[in-house]
Amino acid sequence: MTNWAAELDLIWKNYVRYIAIGGMLVGAFYTLYKMRNSLFTGIARSFSYMKKSASEDAAISRTEKDINIRWSLLVIESSR
Repeated sequence: MTNWAAELDLIWKNYVRYIAIGGMLVGAFYTLYKMRNSLFTGIARSFSYMKKSASEDAAISRTEKDINIRWSLLVIESSR
């Protein structure tokens, strides 16, 4: 009599798991490939915004500026 649980476990470990991982990787790369234009545009835009904010000429309103991380950490630590 064959031990079916051992056979199924063997098939899972040697075949099914690798096929599933391959499918997930192919799906991930396909998604990144289809999104490549949006990704590159977003990354380029974020770099241009960083350059603009670093320059002295950029007049950023008070409400558009981020809070200093030190103040944020101080508030988080004091609320504990």
